[in-house]
Amino acid sequence: MNQDDIEILREAARIRQRKEPLERAVGRAARNRGKDYSYYITLMSELRNAASMVDVSVDEEFRVLIEGEEDQG
Repeated sequence: MNQDDIEILREAARIRQRKEPLERAVGRAARNRGKDYSYYITLMSELRNAASMVDVSVDEEFRVLIEGEEDQG
């Protein structure tokens, strides 16, 4: 994932409401950044693929990505 993708995931973490599905928050964050539905689908596919490669949930991979990038930046 590139830096723009990570920034959208960070925004999703900030705006995610309690008990809201991750997908909905990511969709809102993507729309807030002017991205379209195909971008959202690609981003979620990449996130799901990354999670399946290390055998964790999408939410766990989401947290690892945004926390890992914060440690580096």
